[in-house]
Amino acid sequence: MHIADGPIKDWWLLAPSWLLGGAGVAWGLYKLRIERLPHVAVLGAAFFVASLIHLKFGATSFHPVLSGLIGALLGWAAVPVIFVGLTLQCLLFSHGGLSVLGLNTFNMAGPAVAAHFVFRRWMFGTAGPASAVAAFLCGATPIVVSSWLIFIELWLVGDALLGVAVTQAVVNLVLAVAEGFLTAMVIGFLKRVHSPLLGGYSATP
Repeated sequence: MHIADGPIKDWWLLAPSWLLGGAGVAWGLYKLRIERLPHVAVLGAAFFVASLIHLKFGATSFHPVLSGLIGALLGWAAVPVIFVGLTLQCLLFSHGGLSVLGLNTFNMAGPAVAAHFVFRRWMFGTAGPASAVAAFLCGATPIVVSSWLIFIELWLVGDALLGVAVTQAVVNLVLAVAEGFLTAMVIGFLKRVHSPLLGGYSATP
Protein backbone atom coordinates (compact mmCIF):
# COMPACT_ATOMS: atom_id res chain seq x y z
CA MET A 1 0.00 0.00 0.00
CA HIS A 2 2.99 2.28 -0.27
CA ILE A 3 5.59 3.14 -2.87
CA ALA A 4 9.20 2.00 -2.58
CA ASP A 5 12.29 4.10 -3.26
CA GLY A 6 13.13 4.20 -6.94
CA PRO A 7 10.00 4.31 -9.13
CA ILE A 8 9.29 7.97 -8.32
CA LYS A 9 12.24 10.37 -8.44
CA ASP A 10 10.43 13.42 -9.74
CA TRP A 11 10.80 16.25 -7.23
CA TRP A 12 7.84 18.13 -8.68
CA LEU A 13 5.79 15.30 -7.14
CA LEU A 14 7.91 14.46 -4.07
CA ALA A 15 8.46 18.00 -2.77
CA PRO A 16 4.76 18.98 -2.47
CA SER A 17 4.00 15.65 -0.80
CA TRP A 18 6.68 16.33 1.83
CA LEU A 19 5.20 19.76 2.46
CA LEU A 20 1.67 18.40 2.77
CA GLY A 21 2.75 15.40 4.82
CA GLY A 22 4.88 17.53 7.13
CA ALA A 23 2.06 20.01 7.61
CA GLY A 24 -0.31 17.15 8.42
CA VAL A 25 2.07 15.69 11.00
CA ALA A 26 2.54 19.10 12.65
CA TRP A 27 -1.20 19.79 12.76
CA GLY A 28 -1.92 16.28 14.02
CA LEU A 29 0.53 16.74 16.89
CA TYR A 30 -0.99 20.13 17.66
CA LYS A 31 -4.50 18.65 17.81
CA LEU A 32 -3.42 15.62 19.86
CA ARG A 33 -4.63 15.74 23.46
CA ILE A 34 -2.10 14.50 26.00
CA GLU A 35 -4.61 12.14 27.61
CA ARG A 36 -4.99 10.31 24.31
CA LEU A 37 -1.31 9.36 24.03
CA PRO A 38 -1.90 5.78 25.30
CA HIS A 39 -4.61 5.30 22.65
CA VAL A 40 -2.32 6.69 19.97
CA ALA A 41 0.42 4.27 21.05
CA VAL A 42 -1.93 1.27 20.88
CA LEU A 43 -3.20 2.17 17.41
CA GLY A 44 0.31 2.99 16.19
CA ALA A 45 1.48 -0.45 17.32
CA ALA A 46 -1.48 -2.09 15.58
CA PHE A 47 -0.67 -0.21 12.36
CA PHE A 48 2.96 -1.29 12.50
CA VAL A 49 2.27 -4.96 13.27
CA ALA A 50 -0.46 -5.25 10.63
CA SER A 51 1.96 -4.01 7.97
CA LEU A 52 4.20 -7.03 8.58
CA ILE A 53 1.56 -9.46 7.25
CA HIS A 54 2.37 -9.52 3.53
CA LEU A 55 0.40 -11.50 0.95
CA LYS A 56 1.84 -11.87 -2.54
CA PHE A 57 -0.34 -11.37 -5.61
CA GLY A 58 1.43 -11.48 -8.98
CA ALA A 59 3.98 -8.69 -9.28
CA THR A 60 2.66 -6.87 -6.23
CA SER A 61 1.72 -7.63 -2.63
CA PHE A 62 -0.72 -6.31 -0.09
CA HIS A 63 -1.14 -6.30 3.66
CA PRO A 64 -3.62 -5.08 6.28
CA VAL A 65 -3.37 -1.31 6.66
CA LEU A 66 -5.93 -0.20 9.29
CA SER A 67 -5.65 3.40 8.09
CA GLY A 68 -9.43 3.80 8.04
CA LEU A 69 -9.79 2.49 11.59
CA ILE A 70 -6.97 4.73 12.82
CA GLY A 71 -8.49 7.72 11.05
CA ALA A 72 -11.91 6.93 12.49
CA LEU A 73 -10.61 6.87 16.07
CA LEU A 74 -7.92 9.56 15.94
CA GLY A 75 -8.87 12.13 13.30
CA TRP A 76 -5.91 14.44 12.65
CA ALA A 77 -3.72 12.49 15.07
CA ALA A 78 -3.76 9.65 12.54
CA VAL A 79 -1.22 11.56 10.42
CA PRO A 80 1.71 11.42 12.91
CA VAL A 81 0.77 7.83 13.81
CA ILE A 82 0.96 6.73 10.18
CA PHE A 83 4.09 8.80 9.58
CA VAL A 84 5.91 7.13 12.49
CA GLY A 85 4.74 3.69 11.39
CA LEU A 86 5.95 4.24 7.83
CA THR A 87 9.28 5.58 9.09
CA LEU A 88 9.86 2.50 11.24
CA GLN A 89 8.86 0.19 8.38
CA CYS A 90 11.38 1.94 6.16
CA LEU A 91 14.26 1.97 8.63
CA LEU A 92 13.75 -1.52 10.08
CA PHE A 93 12.44 -3.55 7.15
CA SER A 94 13.16 -1.45 4.03
CA HIS A 95 9.45 -1.15 3.26
CA GLY A 96 8.83 2.05 1.33
CA GLY A 97 11.71 4.52 1.41
CA LEU A 98 12.90 7.79 2.88
CA SER A 99 12.62 9.79 -0.35
CA VAL A 100 8.95 8.79 -0.75
CA LEU A 101 8.06 8.99 2.95
CA GLY A 102 6.17 12.24 2.46
CA LEU A 103 4.29 10.80 -0.51
CA ASN A 104 3.38 7.61 1.34
CA THR A 105 2.24 9.61 4.37
CA PHE A 106 0.04 11.76 2.14
CA ASN A 107 -1.35 8.72 0.29
CA MET A 108 -2.28 6.80 3.42
CA ALA A 109 -3.02 9.41 6.08
CA GLY A 110 -4.83 11.94 3.89
CA PRO A 111 -7.73 9.66 2.91
CA ALA A 112 -7.96 8.31 6.48
CA VAL A 113 -8.40 11.79 7.97
CA ALA A 114 -10.80 12.82 5.22
CA ALA A 115 -12.95 9.73 5.85
CA HIS A 116 -13.07 10.58 9.56
CA PHE A 117 -14.58 13.98 8.88
CA VAL A 118 -16.95 12.72 6.19
CA PHE A 119 -18.41 9.80 8.15
CA ARG A 120 -17.96 10.73 11.82
CA ARG A 121 -21.42 12.26 12.29
CA TRP A 122 -23.17 9.02 11.30
CA MET A 123 -20.51 6.72 12.74
CA PHE A 124 -20.53 8.23 16.23
CA GLY A 125 -23.76 10.21 16.35
CA THR A 126 -26.14 7.42 15.37
CA ALA A 127 -26.73 3.79 16.31
CA GLY A 128 -27.69 0.60 14.54
CA PRO A 129 -27.31 0.05 10.79
CA ALA A 130 -26.55 3.70 9.98
CA SER A 131 -23.56 3.72 12.32
CA ALA A 132 -22.34 0.34 11.03
CA VAL A 133 -22.56 1.43 7.39
CA ALA A 134 -20.72 4.69 8.15
CA ALA A 135 -17.98 2.77 10.01
CA PHE A 136 -17.68 0.31 7.10
CA LEU A 137 -17.28 3.15 4.63
CA CYS A 138 -14.80 4.92 6.92
CA GLY A 139 -12.67 1.77 6.94
CA ALA A 140 -12.99 0.88 3.26
CA THR A 141 -12.85 4.25 1.52
CA PRO A 142 -9.29 5.22 2.55
CA ILE A 143 -7.94 1.94 1.14
CA VAL A 144 -9.61 2.55 -2.22
CA VAL A 145 -8.55 6.21 -2.37
CA SER A 146 -4.97 5.42 -1.31
CA SER A 147 -4.59 2.69 -3.94
CA TRP A 148 -5.86 4.99 -6.68
CA LEU A 149 -3.59 7.80 -5.56
CA ILE A 150 -0.69 5.37 -5.99
CA PHE A 151 -2.03 4.41 -9.43
CA ILE A 152 -2.25 8.05 -10.52
CA GLU A 153 1.23 8.88 -9.21
CA LEU A 154 2.86 5.92 -10.96
CA TRP A 155 0.96 6.74 -14.14
CA LEU A 156 2.13 10.37 -14.01
CA VAL A 157 5.83 9.42 -13.89
CA GLY A 158 5.68 6.91 -16.75
CA ASP A 159 3.98 3.77 -17.98
CA ALA A 160 6.73 1.28 -17.01
CA LEU A 161 4.91 0.31 -13.81
CA LEU A 162 1.38 0.85 -15.05
CA GLY A 163 0.60 -2.87 -14.92
CA VAL A 164 1.70 -3.08 -11.29
CA ALA A 165 -0.28 0.06 -10.50
CA VAL A 166 -3.47 -1.43 -11.97
CA THR A 167 -2.93 -4.75 -10.19
CA GLN A 168 -2.48 -3.19 -6.77
CA ALA A 169 -5.52 -0.97 -7.27
CA VAL A 170 -7.70 -3.97 -8.11
CA VAL A 171 -6.31 -6.23 -5.38
CA ASN A 172 -6.79 -3.53 -2.76
CA LEU A 173 -10.53 -3.49 -3.50
CA VAL A 174 -10.70 -6.84 -1.70
CA LEU A 175 -8.65 -5.43 1.16
CA ALA A 176 -10.97 -2.42 1.33
CA VAL A 177 -14.01 -4.65 1.89
CA ALA A 178 -12.20 -6.62 4.60
CA GLU A 179 -11.04 -3.46 6.39
CA GLY A 180 -14.50 -1.96 6.10
CA PHE A 181 -16.02 -4.91 7.96
CA LEU A 182 -13.19 -4.87 10.51
CA THR A 183 -13.68 -1.16 11.20
CA ALA A 184 -17.45 -1.60 11.57
CA MET A 185 -16.97 -4.44 14.05
CA VAL A 186 -14.35 -2.59 16.10
CA ILE A 187 -16.30 0.67 16.24
CA GLY A 188 -19.50 -1.19 17.14
CA PHE A 189 -17.74 -3.06 19.94
CA LEU A 190 -16.07 0.07 21.32
CA LYS A 191 -19.39 1.89 21.37
CA ARG A 192 -21.06 -0.97 23.24
CA VAL A 193 -18.42 -1.12 25.95
CA HIS A 194 -17.99 2.68 26.11
CA SER A 195 -14.27 2.30 25.51
CA PRO A 196 -11.92 5.22 26.30
CA LEU A 197 -10.43 4.59 22.84
CA LEU A 198 -13.37 6.60 21.54
CA GLY A 199 -12.05 9.55 23.55
CA GLY A 200 -15.50 10.71 24.60
CA TYR A 201 -16.13 11.51 20.96
CA SER A 202 -19.30 13.32 19.92
CA ALA A 203 -20.65 13.97 16.46
CA THR A 204 -20.08 17.67 16.71
CA PRO A 205 -16.70 19.20 15.69
